[in-house]
Amino acid sequence: MISEIGRIIGAYCTTSSERTAEELELVYEELLHVKALAHLSTMVKRELASVVFFEQHQHAGTVLFRQGDEGNSWYIILKGSVHVSIHGKGIVCTLQEGDDFGKLALVNDAPRAATIALSEDNSQFLRVDKTDFNRYTSL
Repeated sequence: MISEIGRIIGAYCTTSSERTAEELELVYEELLHVKALAHLSTMVKRELASVVFFEQHQHAGTVLFRQGDEGNSWYIILKGSVHVSIHGKGIVCTLQEGDDFGKLALVNDAPRAATIALSEDNSQFLRVDKTDFNRYTSL
């Protein structure tokens, strides 16, 4: 028997075009509890349920993206934390579970303004890719 958390992760890992109605509802129900999405309408959360993906990284120090890289995804931290570093300043802050990052480069269609690296092992994220992010922000 698959655990509830296993079903949720399975739904997140299924490509958006292959998610069943049950999986979409399961993902939507989980998105209702994500702090970074609290301000969004029901319609936007339902749309995100069809495009959000689960991403997991095992080791502290893993760099998700570097300052100056092209922005191609928005991230929400489900578990773990990340350090935000800026050239010449070092680590400027640490983001925790429920926080989001990567939105600025997508909104402004600009390079990444900071480097993001895992500050602990076994971190989990939700990821929305640029094309889907642009569609959701127009809703």
